[in-house]
Amino acid sequence: MKTTLLTVLVMGMLSPAPTWSAERGALLPPSRTVCNQQATAAQITGDARKVYIRNCLQNRQSAPRDKSLTPREQQMKKCSAQTQMLDGDERRRAAGDCMAQSGW
Repeated sequence: MKTTLLTVLVMGMLSPAPTWSAERGALLPPSRTVCNQQATAAQITGDARKVYIRNCLQNRQSAPRDKSLTPREQQMKKCSAQTQMLDGDERRRAAGDCMAQSGW
């Protein structure tokens, strides 16, 4: 009885593992494939290829998304630029006043 229960418990714990790896694998290969194709096209081999692919994958993961700023974010950026020469609480107050004057 204990063996059966232990077997069922272990099987239950291991069954979600392929699902997690499948989801993760579905996200990674396209980027890896693209980086691999670029390395092949550039005829990079050996350790240089490993370094190239590692850097390529890191750049793909950390590449900024095309994101336009909302009107509020644009105003915050503008106010931040205007108060850049100030420090600490004085800067915070000036930025808050700038945002308040603009209606935010």
